[in-house]
Amino acid sequence: MTEEEALAALADARADKKGWLRIAELLEAVRASDIGGKQGKLSVAFIDAAAKASRYAPAILRRMSTARAFLFDFDRQHPGLRLLDRLDGSTAQFSKVEILARLYKIAPERALEIAGQIAEGALRTKDVEQIYREAMGLPQPVYLNADPFGGVPAFPQLKAPVSKLRRLFPTPFHQACWEALKRDVDKLSGEGDVRLSCDFRFTYFNPFAIAVGVKEFGIGFVDGFYPALLSAEPSRAELNRVLRDVAFQSPFFRRFWVLTPGAGGAAAIMSDELTASGLVEIGCAELRDGSAVTKRNVTAMTAIRQQAKLAEEVLEVGVPRG
Repeated sequence: MTEEEALAALADARADKKGWLRIAELLEAVRASDIGGKQGKLSVAFIDAAAKASRYAPAILRRMSTARAFLFDFDRQHPGLRLLDRLDGSTAQFSKVEILARLYKIAPERALEIAGQIAEGALRTKDVEQIYREAMGLPQPVYLNADPFGGVPAFPQLKAPVSKLRRLFPTPFHQACWEALKRDVDKLSGEGDVRLSCDFRFTYFNPFAIAVGVKEFGIGFVDGFYPALLSAEPSRAELNRVLRDVAFQSPFFRRFWVLTPGAGGAAAIMSDELTASGLVEIGCAELRDGSAVTKRNVTAMTAIRQQAKLAEEVLEVGVPRG
């Protein structure tokens, strides 16, 4: 099989909706040959070409390949279940297999109990997710995304939206920042399918808001926003607190914006402090007349590992609704 034939087969698999298992099988065949780069590996160039052919993002293709490798190894250890043969390759089962793989690492006996039910379609994605979270001792998330390829998650109805707003926006400045972001996120993160959310809570920190750029069927980027409610003449302690938080959070995002009040020159002070601290990639925007006005441009971060970790957590919880 040549590279051209492999790419044509990937395009055919997507067009005929043959399922993620067929696509992962093709990727494994390429990996076993030398047409996708060094034998045993898939080169970045081939993955990019495969993404164009299949119209799945590179990250999604790698996830498919990893999930199928898990199934192959799982069947080798438990041949009586024949899990790989019993799956039909639907995207819903893909999500369940990924969760099953995580469950198998921490609670193999529980994973074996539900493997057959997954193959038979007896468990929904959120059921498998709940089983995994119980095994991990984690609480149920606010919402779950049943579509691993970036579909719209189902949000629960809020019984007391007013109290939720008070919890999310502790000051009028924070609420004004959120309203400005809803209006101006395209100016700060770029146009396209950008999903804004203030509901995410990550392993390491809780950002005020994030913007998720959906690219094809995966995540293209995650941007972060930090409201800095500074006084007209901020103290050293105020500035240090903001700088400490920004220095820690910013590497997890493609772009990171500090939002400041429009009065008192806080944006200029914050911009100078960011420069003096060596945080030259951070953007700064001030809130003026309900809009976010850019005072200092932002550049893309280069901390790829942190960004990949954050994007993985976003995918696990679910891409916010558009």
